[in-house]
Amino acid sequence: MKNYELIKIDDHNYLAIILSVESIGAYIQSLHHDISRLDSSVKGVYIDFLLRNGLNNRFYKIVVKDHSFDDSSISRCIATKELNDASNQFFVHNSKYIHRSVMSSSQKARYISMLSDLLK
Repeated sequence: MKNYELIKIDDHNYLAIILSVESIGAYIQSLHHDISRLDSSVKGVYIDFLLRNGLNNRFYKIVVKDHSFDDSSISRCIATKELNDASNQFFVHNSKYIHRSVMSSSQKARYISMLSDLLK
């Protein structure tokens, strides 16, 4: 099983939703490999660490150059509405992952409730 899902946001950016609570070291090589196979116009990959970090300290960005990135380019960022929407849409259809997160039971319940509101 892959530890993340890559979602195209636009011609220049992707979102990697991490599906594990493991440290990034467990899947960084695979992420490097998958990014190396993306179109050369990709300039950034945003990472959603919801399952590992909860609702705080959630989004990070990787700067991509020439199909690659330096691990030191990973930096925390504030998610745009577009990123939040893409992530929320993923979790609407894959809520099983939320139960594996480090969030407290009440945080999980609130987040799942918010997601269910998106279906209405």
